[in-house]
Amino acid sequence: MINKNRLHLECSCLSHALHIDKEESVENDPCPMWYVSIWLRGHSSKRWKYRWGQFWQILKTGEPYGDEVVLEKKDLLELQEYIKKQLEN
Repeated sequence: MINKNRLHLECSCLSHALHIDKEESVENDPCPMWYVSIWLRGHSSKRWKYRWGQFWQILKTGEPYGDEVVLEKKDLLELQEYIKKQLEN
């Protein structure tokens, strides 16, 4: 869903989302910042077991656990339209 400078797309698995927010342009700054977030809906556990698993993943591989956002063609077309529109401004 495009809302002015924001785009929010839900993952096909319905447990994640991609959120993009473009900073308002300032006259002296020709290159505004873009903020991209991956929202995780199923990993908000505050239990120590979950946290230890995250910590162990970093120790073992050097990388935190990563999730992916799966987008269907209609979502990719919406993302393309959003980026194109934002770059024109």
